[in-house]
Amino acid sequence: MLGKGIHSAAADLFLAGKLRGRGIGWAMVGMLIAIARVRGFRYLHSIEARDNRAVIGLHEAMGYRSM
Repeated sequence: MLGKGIHSAAADLFLAGKLRGRGIGWAMVGMLIAIARVRGFRYLHSIEARDNRAVIGLHEAMGYRSM
């Protein structure tokens, strides 16, 4: 778990294809956001392949934008 004073962190989230469409990815990203807020992080940055439409769509649905 991250401690106070940590300025950056990295996390990898993976979801098996057979589990898609059940809200599990949404819950995983939501939990990551909640932990980041509690720990005082002000920015989240995600890197994914351009052809990974599933995760790009998830992020857009959550209000994030591509840069």
